[in-house]
Amino acid sequence: EQFPDVVASSQTAFHTGYISEAGQAWARLMGISTHTGLENRLIDGWWKAQVVYFPPSNGCMNQPHGTDPHAVTEMRKQVVSEIGTSSSLDNSRASLTVLLLQRDARISQSRSVQNHDEVVSELKKMLPTWTLEIISDYPQTPDVVTACRAFEHADLILGPHGAGMSHLVC
Repeated sequence: EQFPDVVASSQTAFHTGYISEAGQAWARLMGISTHTGLENRLIDGWWKAQVVYFPPSNGCMNQPHGTDPHAVTEMRKQVVSEIGTSSSLDNSRASLTVLLLQRDARISQSRSVQNHDEVVSELKKMLPTWTLEIISDYPQTPDVVTACRAFEHADLILGPHGAGMSHLVC
């Protein structure tokens, strides 16, 4: 929105720290033309640049102000327009949905919930009329569109902090 020519330029790279195909998919949702391989415009690690822009959606780089709510709202609008999710709640569903994010210990020891089965059991007891959906990163993380749709349809989302929660913008 602020610098459309910068975003469109093939000379512009984006430091995301997330250059996998999932990172590429997120960038494409934001209107950045990028793909793994020779067409990659995402970088991570240490880098040098002549000019650096920190978007208002980046809370880490905009301290002490934090993330600009307008930027997050615009990101959500962009995602909704790209993947066709609805911005309104569906009141015709038979029950509310709780979405539980499962980080598998084989993928991430530091983000896995060691008592996942107990959490599932307690959720079923505490919310007996709710539908329980679980998204896991094992054997592989769901694609961005699938995860966004699950987040968008959930009434309650539980899980460890981290990149998996980036789907809240959906």
